[in-house]
Amino acid sequence: MTSSLENLGNAFGGKLPLLDAKNWDRWSKQMKVIFGFQEVQEVVETAIAHWKRMQQMLNNKHTEH
Repeated sequence: MTSSLENLGNAFGGKLPLLDAKNWDRWSKQMKVIFGFQEVQEVVETAIAHWKRMQQMLNNKHTEH
């Protein structure tokens, strides 16, 4: 039995892009294509926006004291 990650990897030539310190631009573009293909890009972007808002709230809370 194969996992969903293995199936996704197979759909994209067997290799998912890995993020490292030097490939942010390329990795980001590739992930957007994959998320769009899987029809989950909106979910991911909404989660990222929520995470950024929460981080900003925490940062503001720490700077108030």
